[in-house]
Amino acid sequence: MLDASFNAKLGDFGLARLVDHGNRSRTTVLAGTMGYMDPECLQSGRYSTESDVYSFGVVVLEIICGRQPLMPPEKTGHSHSHLVQWVWELYGHGRIIGAADV
Repeated sequence: MLDASFNAKLGDFGLARLVDHGNRSRTTVLAGTMGYMDPECLQSGRYSTESDVYSFGVVVLEIICGRQPLMPPEKTGHSHSHLVQWVWELYGHGRIIGAADV
């Protein structure tokens, strides 16, 4: 969501609150959409506020780049099929403007 000054406001899916982290070291079932889920969450099974921020960032990149978060490498023509990895690769080579959907 955006406020009156167009500042982004992140809504909480509440997934981090659904898990009792005091009783378990990891969850047995992950809830989320591949491509939008925080890689640390996928590895650890723990949701956090940072997981929601990561997912929001993927949505922002999707809007800016005009690409889906996950695409087969043969469709993208790049070594990375995940949008975040592709953008980081461009950034690392000083070609971040190439990510924009123009």
